[in-house]
Amino acid sequence: MRAGAGPGALRAVALVSFAESAILPVPVDAVTLPVMLADRTRLWRVVWVASLASVLGGLVGYGLGYLLYETLVTWLIEFYGWQDAFAEVRQDFQRQGALIIAIGALSPVPYKLIAIASGVERLDLLLFAAISALGRGGRFLAFGLLAWHFGPRLRQVLDRHAHWIGWLVLALLVGGFAAVRWIG
Repeated sequence: MRAGAGPGALRAVALVSFAESAILPVPVDAVTLPVMLADRTRLWRVVWVASLASVLGGLVGYGLGYLLYETLVTWLIEFYGWQDAFAEVRQDFQRQGALIIAIGALSPVPYKLIAIASGVERLDLLLFAAISALGRGGRFLAFGLLAWHFGPRLRQVLDRHAHWIGWLVLALLVGGFAAVRWIG
C-alpha cells in the first residue's frame, strides 16, 4: 500500500496492465486496487492509465496472434499449458467472437488469451479495440468506483485479510477459465 502512493506507482500500473493484457499472467487487480486505495487523489488517473495500457497490451496480444501464431504464440500457449483452453476459445470465436471479447475484457478470464485468439481468428481489429476499450475501461472504472466509495473500509479489509483475498482472486481466475469452458 505504501508503494502505491509512491512516484513510480502509475508506471507500475501501466506496465502491469499492459503486460497482463499482452502476454504475462500477472494479477493486474492486485496492483491497481492498492494504488487506487493508497492515494484517492490519483484514483481516476489510475483508472485511465490502467485502461489505456490494458487496451494497448490487448492490441499487442492481437498482433501476436495475427502475425506470430505459428512461432511465438504456439510457444507461449505450450509454455503456459493453455492448449486445451486456447483450442476451445478458438472454436467459440467462430460463433461468438464479440461476446467472448466482452467477457474477457470484463472478467477475471485471462484477457491475453482472448486478445491473442482474436488475432489468430482475425477478428475485425476495430471491433476488438472498441469492445476492449469499453470492457477494460468498465472493469477498471468499477474498481475505481469501489475504491472511491468504500476506500477507507476496503483498505482496512485488505490490511486485515490480504491472505484470504489472495485465495479469492485465485478462485476468480479459475472461475474465469470455467466460464469460458461453460460458454462453449
